Amino acid sequence: MSIDLLFAKDLKLNYSGDIVLVTQVESKRQSIVLRLKTRKGSNMFHPDYGNDLYSMISDNITELWLKKAMSYVKECIEQDDTVIVKSIDSSFENEKRTVNFYIKYYLSEYGIEDSLDWGEEIG
Repeated sequence: MSIDLLFAKDLKLNYSGDIVLVTQVESKRQSIVLRLKTRKGSNMFHPDYGNDLYSMISDNITELWLKKAMSYVKECIEQDDTVIVKSIDSSFENEKRTVNFYIKYYLSEYGIEDSLDWGEEIG
């Protein structure tokens, strides 16, 4: 069992002044988001860690682009052997220049399914 700090812009404190911690499923979800937000190859000690999505971030958004992006997101998440992606959908908000991913996955470590909505600003 792992216990991690709650990842946010600032450390969060609970009602008694202790640092907020996350455990199990919350910790796994947080590690998935951190992996998704990391440009693949940016960690010199783990060059395969991260997301290839950032290699095509300035390309024109088309249906083919969205399919390729979803495959990169799936590949990135499944770098963790304990996570199996069940489905990914995506949408593009032109006004905000944001791609949103709706991801359902199975956590074999805990024997449960979970989901994550994650978006990334494009250009």
